[in-house]
Formats: sequence, structure tokens, C-alpha cells
Amino acid sequence: EEQADKHRSRELRYTQKESYKWSLSAHNAKVHLSGCAALTYVFDREADRFEVLRDIAQIPQTDFVIRLQENRMVHHQGDCQRIHHFLTHQPLQGEYELEIKGLNHWIRGGRARKRRKARRSTMELRWLGLDQIEVPSGFRSPDPTPPPLPGPLYCVEAKERAQDVPAG
Repeated sequence: EEQADKHRSRELRYTQKESYKWSLSAHNAKVHLSGCAALTYVFDREADRFEVLRDIAQIPQTDFVIRLQENRMVHHQGDCQRIHHFLTHQPLQGEYELEIKGLNHWIRGGRARKRRKARRSTMELRWLGLDQIEVPSGFRSPDPTPPPLPGPLYCVEAKERAQDVPAG
């Protein structure tokens, strides 16, 4: 049933989809905060949809930070690859220490228990500038050939240092 709902949602217009809430909230914030010289929107992984990226990138005097969910095809210095490929090949550009909280709770729906010991870890930083984000294959748009999302766009990765991750 969940799979059928997923396929049905592909047939909906963007403004009828749940992900439209991210664009709508960005546009509403811009209207209500019209006196601001610039706005920066911060969204979770759920907002990592091409329609959302394209829509909020067109709002003037705004920046956005979106936690990456999709391993998109992107252009960087004339090459087109998946974003994780580029990040994997970026040099380490910084590090910082982070206290990671312990966990002991049921995950959504009560299906399993999530446990993690508290620890201190080193986070590694990598980043790169993107020339553009490709239109995903299978993307449906009223435009016959929707254009890619042009840059400059920047991708930042903060990842726990591999040797700090405990087994399991």
C-alpha cells in the first residue's frame, strides 16, 4: 500500500504534494520578513527535492541550507558525477570535536530500540562549489525540458571520522 501511495504521488502537481510545504513556508517567511536584507532558510532532509530546490533558489535575497538526502548528479569544474563521488575525493578541509549524545529510545512506530553510548568524536569537514544540479531522471515538469539548477551552489559535508565510529 505504501508503494502504491508513492507512485500515486508522482502523478500529483507539485503544489499538491506534501513537500510543497517547504517552498510555501519559504515564500511565506519572505513575505512576513520583507524588511530583512537577506534570509537563510534551514531545512531538513525532507526538503531535498528538486522541486523545492528549484523553487526556493528563485526567491531573491535568500540562501538555504538543506540536509542532503539524494545522491544527485551535479557538475563540478566541468565534470558530472554523483555528489558523494565528489565529496569522497575532496581533501579534508577542517575538523572539530563533537559530543555525541547517548541514545536509548524506541524509533518511530516502536519497531526497534535505538541505543548508542555517549562519546566524543572528531568530525571531518569537506566542501565544494557546484556549477549546477542536474534535473533528476524521471522528473516530471510542465516544462518539456526543465533546466538544471544553476550555481553557484555549495555542498558541505560534516562526517564522523571513521576510526571514531564504534563497531555496530
